[in-house]
Amino acid sequence: MEEFITSVVGFILGDSNLTKAGLKELFYSNGLDWLWVFIRDYIFNYKVWIGGLLPALLLERLMPAFPDRKKLLTPNLILDAIYPLLVLVIQVFVISAIVAAIVAFYRTYLPFANTGLLNDQPVWIQAVGIFLITDLMFYVSHRTMHEVKWLWHFHTIHHCQTNMNPMTTNRVHPFESVFKTIIRTIPIGFVGGSPTTWVVFLVLNNFWGYFIHSNIRMNFGILKHVLVTPQYHRVHHSRQPEHFDKNYGERLVIWDQLFRSHYPGLDDYPETGVKDADWVVEKSHSPKELGRAFVAQMVYPFYMIYRSIAGFVRPQQTRTS
Repeated sequence: MEEFITSVVGFILGDSNLTKAGLKELFYSNGLDWLWVFIRDYIFNYKVWIGGLLPALLLERLMPAFPDRKKLLTPNLILDAIYPLLVLVIQVFVISAIVAAIVAFYRTYLPFANTGLLNDQPVWIQAVGIFLITDLMFYVSHRTMHEVKWLWHFHTIHHCQTNMNPMTTNRVHPFESVFKTIIRTIPIGFVGGSPTTWVVFLVLNNFWGYFIHSNIRMNFGILKHVLVTPQYHRVHHSRQPEHFDKNYGERLVIWDQLFRSHYPGLDDYPETGVKDADWVVEKSHSPKELGRAFVAQMVYPFYMIYRSIAGFVRPQQTRTS
């Protein structure tokens, strides 16, 4: 995994001799050693990826939402699987710069805002606090991506998937990642907590992302009223108008209940995708088609924003399906 990711980054940067040590030096020379530690322990650690992915793939085989979609290597899964590699450079360097700027601004102008609420607390209290605070911020950033028209165009790329699978959690436009990073990193500065607890949370969060995007017919029984399930999140990805802009929650259902975005049907398994964005979805396994689809997905938001500016899209339109 390390060698593969490093070679991809080296290819994009035009340095075919780039090594892991060289990549590490890029971060250290820019004062981002803390980010390198995270990448080393989380992104480069294949055990984290496999540990989160394999259970979801197994559940897809045992209890698929649509039995006719049990084929493993679909074009959709392949592109979703390599998405993190395709956008790696943008995410690493652009997001790193933004996070570094946020940290610098915070330390310079808002040091008093650090409540240290979770500092020196028992691990379980830190874990509960981090989970609740970040899950709320996930809800806020997710809902914002839907309700702000131009941001929705970027989020459409995640929603365009017509064949949900565990790796769909990776299908995120890099500029959406930038926006969500700004929103989701704010709590770290305000509540504190140990780095270890935050990393553990991120690892578990990664697994849950695989799980809720899977083609699984599982609804958790009574727990479906508390936890987001694959069915609950499938409704969020639905093509049906009655499901639009519902079920924003990613871990807990309570935020949708509190802010009136909860869809009451708890046993719906709708088709997914965005009708007017079907042309950006991959149609075959061929490298040429996968490349075409990826480029189309990167361009799509800017094309839609251009149309909006040019007056071809009604100002009140936030979603086309």
